[in-house]
Amino acid sequence: MKKYTILLLVTAVLLTSLLSFVSLTEADDWRIKWTTLSYSSNRPAVGTDGTIYSTGGYFGVYGDSAEYSQLRAFNQEGEMLWAYTGGDNTASPSSVSSDGMIYYGDYSGILYAIYPDGTERWTYDIWSTIYNAPTIGTDGTFYTGNANGVFAIKPDSTFIWWAKDPYMSNTSPAIGSDGTIYVVSGAYPQDEQFYLYAINNGDGSVKWTSPIPVGYAYHTPAIGTDGSIYVKSSGDNVLYAFNSNGTENWTYTFGESMSGYPAEKSDPLVGSDGTIYVGAEDAKLYAINPDGTKKWVYDPDPDCTSLCDLGSPVQAADGTIYIVKGSYLYAVNPNGSTKWVFDSWDYRTSHGATPAIGPDGTIYIQSSYYGLMAITDNQSVSCEEATIFEDISMDIPYVKYMSGSEESWFSFHLEYAYFEGDDNLYFMLSQYELLDSGASDCDYATLTEYLEILIPHIKYEYGSAEFWFSLEMGYTYIEGDDDIYFMLTGYEELDG
Repeated sequence: MKKYTILLLVTAVLLTSLLSFVSLTEADDWRIKWTTLSYSSNRPAVGTDGTIYSTGGYFGVYGDSAEYSQLRAFNQEGEMLWAYTGGDNTASPSSVSSDGMIYYGDYSGILYAIYPDGTERWTYDIWSTIYNAPTIGTDGTFYTGNANGVFAIKPDSTFIWWAKDPYMSNTSPAIGSDGTIYVVSGAYPQDEQFYLYAINNGDGSVKWTSPIPVGYAYHTPAIGTDGSIYVKSSGDNVLYAFNSNGTENWTYTFGESMSGYPAEKSDPLVGSDGTIYVGAEDAKLYAINPDGTKKWVYDPDPDCTSLCDLGSPVQAADGTIYIVKGSYLYAVNPNGSTKWVFDSWDYRTSHGATPAIGPDGTIYIQSSYYGLMAITDNQSVSCEEATIFEDISMDIPYVKYMSGSEESWFSFHLEYAYFEGDDNLYFMLSQYELLDSGASDCDYATLTEYLEILIPHIKYEYGSAEFWFSLEMGYTYIEGDDDIYFMLTGYEELDG
């Protein structure tokens, strides 16, 4: 009776501990596909072939100084294809053209053009740090800027023009339907006055400038379907709409700002139906109609009081809007309702990160702890094998626990445990993780209500040899030891 009572108590304690990691989200069909140790605060870029590019930061557990100047390419399974090392630390995110060329800039003001195989095509010096991702036109011409102005350069590195007046900092140029280039000029040297510049694409001359009444407008403009130009100012928490001739059309004032400019990294987005999506300084996502009226406002995590930074919104082909607030990724329907919320706290999503969307719908995002991270629906997750290693430790990637009609999924790592004078085989549960969704299409183990683990298919690796088994293990109470142990109670060798 005592042993049964202890078993029930331990079962309750174990499951309470495991289930305490249950996400507070509704992202039941989404999970982490993979993570790589590619650390950076820059948003990732995705090519038309699905290749993912990450700039800056470092790769690996510790990294070295050379890696801070790298552009790294990963395939859709998270394997690094190549790394190109530039001359100085990378400053800007990268942009990918339709022909697969990758462009980015560094702290010394060097522009890099890199072939899809990771080899260098050319470099170009524009003399000052390049913080913004280049903007690429339909003809392949790309536009970028820094404290020295705005530059237009052909894909073969031929210089086209240089507009010296605009002082650009953390923003990228935007291109109108008629080819006009729009940029927001920073405070210096305009006596702390911000301006929206319209630049002729043919020769780089200034068409017109319009003042932005309150400063701190370090945001890339967004272009509406009717040619309107939208500029967000964090200084007064206002969205400005300008006509294509530079006159102000309307303004929209958001709610009361939180301290610390939580949306200073959030640029406006024009959706497929012309709606303007804006992360505001009250840490909310707004949808504004093209006439300047509010469509809806979405308040992700209204109880957030710190680390509430918003990234830029992005929109998927199905109309879903994705935005990061703090360490949560929010999927919002076009009507402003919650589609799902992904809690990535355990993966330490970079606060204020901006996601990128792959051609298959996979979402890529930078994490300050796990590096580059891929989030996908469960249908596209490849299965992993349960494995016994030479040191007799075990990785069990999928463990299902049923409680009534409710199921929970875990991954377990077990370490061999030796008890003197006992010939049985024991394994200690050293690591576990709650999975965001199930893996019913994969080989999975079962955790019963009596804490038995049934593993139908596990591979034992010894040197180059492989052996396959099914295992049964039962929970064993070790008096005075708070760790959780399982004893091997049965096994069968399989053909493969």
